[in-house]
Amino acid sequence: MSPFRANAGSPVLPQDILVRRLRSEGTEEREGHSHEHGQLFCVLQGLTVVDTDAGRWLMPSNRLGWIPPGVRHGAQYFGAIAGWSLYLHPDICEPLPDEPCVYEANALMTPVIARIAEWTAGEPLDAPRRRLLHVLMDEIQAAQQPALHLPMPRDQRLLRLSHKLLATPENNDSLLALASDIGLSERTLTRKFREETGLSLGQWRQLARLARALELLAQGVSVTQTALDLGYDSVSAFIALFRRYFGETPGRYLK
Repeated sequence: MSPFRANAGSPVLPQDILVRRLRSEGTEEREGHSHEHGQLFCVLQGLTVVDTDAGRWLMPSNRLGWIPPGVRHGAQYFGAIAGWSLYLHPDICEPLPDEPCVYEANALMTPVIARIAEWTAGEPLDAPRRRLLHVLMDEIQAAQQPALHLPMPRDQRLLRLSHKLLATPENNDSLLALASDIGLSERTLTRKFREETGLSLGQWRQLARLARALELLAQGVSVTQTALDLGYDSVSAFIALFRRYFGETPGRYLK
């Protein structure tokens, strides 16, 4: 089925694709909200963190984020932000996933989105513009999804623990201490956390620390201070872990 309405007598209207330029200096936060349209974020500079009930998505530069229609979400911006948001009518969103996700923006996606962002509101979507939308959808569907998702558990005890670890990523409490804090045994905590997130608690804590590292680095905090703030034993250990997970050193990743 075409992503641009099945009924040929009801074409996509210009207001079905709304564009908002992303501009922010420093740290900003948008409270949880939802909207009828689906939302594509194209982040060219800085770090955007999107939170939903299902988890947290990290969007450094040169990433494309997707929020389906009706999904409640909040956003935090770290560092100087530049990019675009495209708001797509639900009928256009059919080829895209039902869950939020982050894509690697390839060399074609960014200029296509930049061209769409230049469209004048009220002008008809002629054949060339429809073809451009089809190109964008095809590229998104073929794009890779990097591991930039921090899933959140549903169990209220595990969720409380997760929020605590997000607030204090330098926390080095033992598994026994964390389990006791929420009234579970070590074995039960280990089993339930993996069941609900797909990750071990150790893997989740590691990813939560790296997520916070991206936020600090995007705000201009040095690599050394970031490692110390997050409780790493040494700067070299932090850099090695960062490189193993993201494929680049912290100094290069956000450039």
